[in-house]
Amino acid sequence: MPKAIDDGQRYPGTAHVDPCQSHRADPDVPVQETFGAVRKSSGRP
Repeated sequence: MPKAIDDGQRYPGTAHVDPCQSHRADPDVPVQETFGAVRKSSGRP
């Protein structure tokens, strides 16, 4: 079995994760909405 497929089965759900998006709570939400929510919740204008 190819290593990439084997690793994907060893850690289910991680094979399709984009490392650039993994720090975001929900990668399907646009970046602008994410930062807007952070700004509102922090109490800063």
